[in-house]
Amino acid sequence: MNLNLESVILYTKDIKRIRDFYEKIIGLEFHYQDEERFVSFHFANRVNLGIRLEKEGTREIAGYQTIFIQPENIQEEFERLKNLGLEFKDELKEYNWGVYFALHDPDGNKVSFIESKK
Repeated sequence: MNLNLESVILYTKDIKRIRDFYEKIIGLEFHYQDEERFVSFHFANRVNLGIRLEKEGTREIAGYQTIFIQPENIQEEFERLKNLGLEFKDELKEYNWGVYFALHDPDGNKVSFIESKK
C-alpha cells in the first residue's frame, strides 16, 4: 500500500496572528481562509497545513500539536529565523540521525525543523 500525507490540522486562538506567523515568518504559501475560523497553507510538496480556531471543551486545543518541517538547508533556515529575533525551544543541534531545531508558534504549537541523514 502506498500512502501519502495530504494535510495536517493545528489549532489556534487567533487566525490573523497565526496566518501572519506561518506566511510571513515561516514562509509557507497561503492557500485559503474562511473568515476567522480557518486558514490553510501549502508546503512545497503540496501537503496542506490547515489551522482552525480552537473549540473549548474539545480536543481541538491550541498549543499542543507538533509539526516537522524539512527545509532545503537547515543551517540557513536556522540563521534566517535567528536573525528575525525568534526564540528557540531547541537550538540547532546534530544527532546521529540528523540535524534538528525547534521553536513555538504564537499559540505554543511546536514547529520542528529536521534534516535527516541520508
